[in-house]
Amino acid sequence: MLISGLIMGLAFGFFLKRSRLCLSASLRDIYVEKKLDGLWWFFFIILTTSVIYFSLIALHVIPEAAQVPFSVSSEIIGGLFFGFGAAMCSGCITTAMIKIGDGRITGLIAALSFMLIAVATKQGPLSPLNNQLQQSTLTSANYTNLIRFNPLFLLVPLFVIFLFVIYKQKLGQANSYLSKFQKHSSKTKISDYLLRQRWNPFITAAILGIIAGLSFYFSYQTGRYGSVATLGPLISWQNFFGSAAVKLDWGELFVVGLILGSFTFTFSNKEFAFKNYSGKDIMLSFVGGCLMGFGAVVGNGCILANGIVGNAMLSLESLTNIIFITFGLWIGSYFLYIRPMSREINNEN
Repeated sequence: MLISGLIMGLAFGFFLKRSRLCLSASLRDIYVEKKLDGLWWFFFIILTTSVIYFSLIALHVIPEAAQVPFSVSSEIIGGLFFGFGAAMCSGCITTAMIKIGDGRITGLIAALSFMLIAVATKQGPLSPLNNQLQQSTLTSANYTNLIRFNPLFLLVPLFVIFLFVIYKQKLGQANSYLSKFQKHSSKTKISDYLLRQRWNPFITAAILGIIAGLSFYFSYQTGRYGSVATLGPLISWQNFFGSAAVKLDWGELFVVGLILGSFTFTFSNKEFAFKNYSGKDIMLSFVGGCLMGFGAVVGNGCILANGIVGNAMLSLESLTNIIFITFGLWIGSYFLYIRPMSREINNEN
């Protein structure tokens, strides 16, 4: 079943790249562009994942996650560092994996610096600081114990309502795309539909949520509890190359699949290309990757693991972390983009 990690990663990378959307940008643009479209897309991925996750628990396919206390201060600090670093890199560590797949060197630089600092924070010279942060202000790990009924009684109606609102308001074009494809299926190649035809963003959101939800099952079959993630697997890859005793698991194959999925889409769509970047872009990617690596370890996850998976599990830890990742993105965007643009406009006037 280990190969399922590669398959799920390949599918997730393919459809995330196909969506032309970015997990971190969906949170950043709430502030930068004053738009909520990306937030609803982000939320629909979480909701779809959550419905599948709690369904698997209700069917006794996987057990419920253990209650583990967490440090509020570490989630706040880790989230701010990660968010600021993601702003510098123009995307989170998951986006860096996607960038590697489509030929962007900045993605590789961000990923390598992320791994370097993540290992240093988890098990190297920065680990004492991390351990100290993890031991302060401990509280309960999730809020499922606050409700006295199966979360599905809330999640399923919410999922149905969300679908109805999407269809009835401005995002109801999905049916027209599908019907058009079905009507002209004799003339339209499957490859054109998969690679070039425009999709409603909520179709890809649903697909990404399904992949993340089913990943709980496939990952559990290999003895690993969890879903899609990048932090732990990237640390394990670095340890793997440094020690023959380390064995690869589902998560490590998933991150390889992320890169391959992005590459498959861009190569098939004739978009793959190595691009030139300025020294400033390379430096921002390196420093941003370092900040994300530190923040991910201190905050026990990234936008993918905490923002999507953890919130789908109704984790209070993940909710705290993603709130401060968002704040970090906004702060970074202000100093990197908004303030320089304001100064440039003022100088022109």
